[in-house]
Amino acid sequence: MDLLDCHRRALARTEELVSHVAPDRLGAPTPCPAWDVLALMNHLVLGNRLYAWCARGRSAHDFDVHRDFVGDDPVEAFLASARDIDRALSDPAVLERTFELRYGRFPGADAVAIHIMELVTHGWDLARATGQPLGMAPDIVETALAARLPGDAHGPGRPLADRVAVAGDAEPLDRLVAGLGRDPAWAPA
Repeated sequence: MDLLDCHRRALARTEELVSHVAPDRLGAPTPCPAWDVLALMNHLVLGNRLYAWCARGRSAHDFDVHRDFVGDDPVEAFLASARDIDRALSDPAVLERTFELRYGRFPGADAVAIHIMELVTHGWDLARATGQPLGMAPDIVETALAARLPGDAHGPGRPLADRVAVAGDAEPLDRLVAGLGRDPAWAPA
């Protein structure tokens, strides 16, 4: 499987989801209790910018994550950030580089897989919050599910919420979102 192609397709689908967010939905709740749709879109833009930064050999610790990334036009901000990460990952040699992310150093291939996981998971968050179908191809979801995260990434004060229990035979997407602290049955109130 071509990991960079998988990333491009996940990014393209996320672009479609973002492009279909109506302005009146920006304040809607998401499966991430601390974020409404606008905050989630800010996080998606931040993620694209941060991974592009790291793909260029810089440390995530030198990247200001505590700012507004969307400004007055969250859709255009996301599209610009998507172009940035796409350019940063345009050279297949990026898979051999080391990415210094906020929670450790990762081989490029693992870092790209983690970003795919973020695109799928936050794409799911956005789709659920805005009433859209996720529409990610099964191989993209499987790649996201296989992404390797540090063992101490879950819990209070960590990047990920505690895992939600699901049946062992649950669909891959349900296992992915539950493994990242979301209730697969979440729906807006």
